[in-house]
Amino acid sequence: KEILDQITFKQDSPGHSSGFGRVKVKAGEMIGKSGAHQFDFSVINTEIALSGFIKPQSYNAEPWKIHTVDTFDYVDEPLKSKLITKSVRTISPIGGKIDYDTPGKLVGNWFRQGSGGYFGNQSDRGASGRYWDSHLSVVYDPIDPTKITISTGNFNGASAQFGVLGNSPDPKEVDEKLGVIKYELVERDYQTSSGEVWNERTFDKNLKFRADTEIRGVVLFQVLPNQNLKVQFFPGKTSQNVTGFTDSAQIYER
Repeated sequence: KEILDQITFKQDSPGHSSGFGRVKVKAGEMIGKSGAHQFDFSVINTEIALSGFIKPQSYNAEPWKIHTVDTFDYVDEPLKSKLITKSVRTISPIGGKIDYDTPGKLVGNWFRQGSGGYFGNQSDRGASGRYWDSHLSVVYDPIDPTKITISTGNFNGASAQFGVLGNSPDPKEVDEKLGVIKYELVERDYQTSSGEVWNERTFDKNLKFRADTEIRGVVLFQVLPNQNLKVQFFPGKTSQNVTGFTDSAQIYER
C-alpha cells in the first residue's frame, strides 16, 4: 500500500489503466505479487543507452526501450542464481537481447519509410490505430538465438512472426553487396521435454525450437544505402513462385 500511494494511475481505455511514479525501495522489500499468469517486468537504467539501436529517436514514443538492461545484471546472489534456474532461456545473455541493429546489415529493427518510428504517425496508423503495422524485425528467437525470426506488423493484413526454412542466410551477414535475399517463411513453436507443443504457461527448462516445413509465404529483402531496406512479402507463395520485386515493394528505414 505504501508503494501504491505513491503511484498516479490514469485510465487509458475502458477496463485498462496504467500507473506511473518514482518510488524508492529498499533491498528485500516486497514490491508486488503475481498470480498464475505471466507478467511484464523489466529494468530500465537511464544512465545506459543500448548500442544496438541505430536511430534511437525512432523510439521517442516509448523512450525506455533504448535503456532496457538485462534484469539479471541487477540482482545479487543468491537470488540471481535462483531466478536463472527459472528462466526458459538458457543461452547467454540469459536476460535476452532487443537491440540487434548493425549498420549496413539486414539484422535488426525497421520501420516503413515515413511511418514515424515505433508509434507511427496519425496518417500512417489511420483510424485503426495499428501503430505496429509499419514494424519489421529480422532478428533471432528469444529462447534459441541461433534461429532466425522475422516479425512483421502486416502479413496479409495481420501481424505475424515466422521462422526461416533452412535458417539461412544469417541476417547479420546480409549487406548491400549480396543484392536481393529470399527467405521462405514457416510457422515456429517450441517443443517441451515430453515432446508436446509448449503452451507458453507451463515451465520447462529444456524447450526446443521447432520450425514447421509448410511454407506460409516468401519475403524478399534488399539492403540499400543510407540504412534503407527494400521489402516485399508474398503470402501463400513458395520460392519458385517469386522471381523478384513487384511495384508493391516498400522501403523501410531504421
